[in-house]
Amino acid sequence: MVNLTVFSTLPFLELYKEVIVSVFKNKTKHERSDVNRLKEELEVTNERLAKARNLLIAGDLDPNDYRIIKIETEEKINRLEAKLTTGIKGTANVEPLLDKAISHISQLATLYEEGTTARKRKIIGSIFPEKLTFDGIECRTTRINEALRIMLLFYKGLDSKKKGTNQVFSDLSQDVTTVGTKPPYFRVFRYILNFLSPLF
Repeated sequence: MVNLTVFSTLPFLELYKEVIVSVFKNKTKHERSDVNRLKEELEVTNERLAKARNLLIAGDLDPNDYRIIKIETEEKINRLEAKLTTGIKGTANVEPLLDKAISHISQLATLYEEGTTARKRKIIGSIFPEKLTFDGIECRTTRINEALRIMLLFYKGLDSKKKGTNQVFSDLSQDVTTVGTKPPYFRVFRYILNFLSPLF
């Protein structure tokens, strides 16, 4: 069975957050660079439209030419804004989500001990997504919740290594990046949300 007090060890949870944020930033650095490029291009395009408007007002630009520039520029602005919206969604700040998850996970043992029978069932059901079987001596399950499994890997890594070294940080980062084929940080966030949603 899982010792719920493991998840109330805040330094461990804070390191888990630090690793996830670092991996996320590293994996999305190209996307963030694209977002900055799009912002710059959007600013230049808006300036071009403003300049054309000023030339029109000053009488230095033909109204028909201005209309053509305005249509072309506004189409480009719409395309850039759509790309920018998509890019920003992919590089959103994940720290508030992780802070909320850490706060909830750190209270898990207390929630279980002080919770009603229904709350305890929800917590057990969230930790063990498949049915528990009792063999007459102990409860058995084939699988633990994926978010908790990954966090327990971190805990074991911390338990067996010196805390605060770059080597530990690097090793833990590798643990996160080697799970599965899709970007692991998105899976971990999904696991955490799925794990927490029935509890709060």
